[in-house]
Amino acid sequence: FVMLATTTMLIISIVKSSLALSLGLVGALSIVRFRSAIKEPEELTFLFLCIALGLGFGAGQRLVTGLGFFLILIFIRMRVRSQIAHDNRDMSLIISSKSSEGLTLEQIHSVLQEFCVGVVLKRFDESNDALEAAYTVCFQNIESLQRCKTKFREMDQAISITFLDYSTT
Repeated sequence: FVMLATTTMLIISIVKSSLALSLGLVGALSIVRFRSAIKEPEELTFLFLCIALGLGFGAGQRLVTGLGFFLILIFIRMRVRSQIAHDNRDMSLIISSKSSEGLTLEQIHSVLQEFCVGVVLKRFDESNDALEAAYTVCFQNIESLQRCKTKFREMDQAISITFLDYSTT
């Protein structure tokens, strides 16, 4: 919420004691509030930044608006870099085997521990003729994912392997 605080500071420094600007801001915010389908707090922050830029440049406060926007851009850039550095490589893995001599949970788990940095069993279903296991796994790189998939195929040709990445970036 550093970006929201900086944007608010920018708006307050632009509006200060101008009644016309403050009334315009109230009108703009009410339109945004009731006409926009905002789902994420981050979307609201960017919308608020757009209002601040329009208000600042419209009021002729180019220096203050430009400096404020530059500071906010620096913050956004640092945040994006930190998100990339801490990129979440967790994936969902679903393994299904329908063969009678198929894999066991112990075999699946040992293969995953060999190739994954992190392994968490989320769900396990077993019947007389089928096995299904759902994991959250973390691979170091794409090559380890490929080697893991190959190892499972060597163990059971009829295996179904599904990797899902839910990352939003």
